[in-house]
Amino acid sequence: MQVISVIVPVYNASGFIIKCLDSIVHQTFNEFELIIVDDGSTDNSLEVCREYAQRDERIVAYHKENGGQTSARRYGFERSSGKYIYFVDADDFLPSDALEILLRHAEEKSLDIVDGASISYFENLKVKEHVCFGKTGVYDMLPYLHLMFQEQANNATHACLIKRTAFNADTFDIPNDVRLGEDIYIHLSLVLNSQRIGIFNDIVYYYMLNSASITHRYKHKSVKPVEFQIEGIRKLLNKHDVFGEFKEYFYRRAITNLTTACINNRKLLSVPYVRMIANEALHEQPSGYVKVLCYFLKYPILYPFFWFANQTRRILTKLK
Repeated sequence: MQVISVIVPVYNASGFIIKCLDSIVHQTFNEFELIIVDDGSTDNSLEVCREYAQRDERIVAYHKENGGQTSARRYGFERSSGKYIYFVDADDFLPSDALEILLRHAEEKSLDIVDGASISYFENLKVKEHVCFGKTGVYDMLPYLHLMFQEQANNATHACLIKRTAFNADTFDIPNDVRLGEDIYIHLSLVLNSQRIGIFNDIVYYYMLNSASITHRYKHKSVKPVEFQIEGIRKLLNKHDVFGEFKEYFYRRAITNLTTACINNRKLLSVPYVRMIANEALHEQPSGYVKVLCYFLKYPILYPFFWFANQTRRILTKLK
């Protein structure tokens, strides 16, 4: 049994995977296994990964049919043995002491999850954002959830070292066609199955803003993936009897995600589920921009106004 299992899902990442794997292989902490899961790549990613596996006994490379990142993570987890799990995306990379820092926090403070800070880069390695936290320390599950929903803690699987005991049947229980935003569901399921979670501002992850990634290429052809994500989160919160405490955050996230989908595909405004969530959220009497977005989702006639406002926002963002 290794101390840490590093799991890397790979799909057509031949242009990035070498930098990623090198950053893991050359960690200052060596007691880890590196599990690479090629998720049906059509480029030479698998060959590159197998070459690394032949050179280093800590590495094993698997190949499976394409099923999405969640299925690849599940596949890797089921074949791992580490006391702790660390997910790394194939187009990202790590500072050399990432595993050492995370493990030290986990062991010294008896943590189930360790949140670290990260830096986001454009493809030319120009820094876009330094993601750190205003409130660091060790938290029980409920206080951490408040920070998480307020976006003062990690909302995804990267930059998090996770104790194996935090995983259960819920962790990957989300449809494979949810390929955008599935990280929030996975992270939430892990948090709800944890007791002690640490938040620290040590840099343990470098996140690459890859123009070829699913985040940038995703097409909102259906509302179903967003619906699965929203209802999956609702199910988890209800299962652990905390939905009432977090329903304001729940509806804010649901409305924001549905608005993004509908702005990108106007036809989704006619889907009954969209109006249902808008009505639910309005019943909770939201304030500010969430209330405005609810009316947008409820009354499609407002679409031109929101489309123009969104285009203006994008232009202003690029000018910054």
